[in-house]
Amino acid sequence: MTPRIRHKVVGLLLAVLIIWPLVQQQLVLRYRVSPWKLAGWAMYTTVMPRGNMALTGIDASGRRVPLDARSSAELFSTRSDFMSVRLMLGLFADPLPVARAMAGAHPAYQKWEITVNEVGLSRRGWLETIHQTVYSFKMTSTGVEQANVSYPAAPLTRKRAEG
Repeated sequence: MTPRIRHKVVGLLLAVLIIWPLVQQQLVLRYRVSPWKLAGWAMYTTVMPRGNMALTGIDASGRRVPLDARSSAELFSTRSDFMSVRLMLGLFADPLPVARAMAGAHPAYQKWEITVNEVGLSRRGWLETIHQTVYSFKMTSTGVEQANVSYPAAPLTRKRAEG
């Protein structure tokens, strides 16, 4: 390798090392990707991501009924897999398999909602729900389809960060 090529390769590597943190920052801010993934340095600025999920069935009268993820092994497994991926890849995670498992475990409902709360460290030093996503699904003639995604303001839940 000639010195000129070596110089260009080193320059390219340095440029990638300078630009990548900016790209990762935008992925974290816009798509809720975990700062602990994708070889960035943002993981040193936050706690490990945590979250919880609520499953809801909506009956014909519009009444919301909380569903237990343990009602079927497939639903429990699919829910766990989705949460693992969601905490890593943020909004890139696909909730449709969970909705299909909900439809299989609870066929009496024609609509379902999946509410995902991401818990993180707030600027005040509290562990709070910092982001909430509500996925709505409905049964159609072709199967379960996503009807809507909303990002309501997360309800404040306070628990003082340990340590």
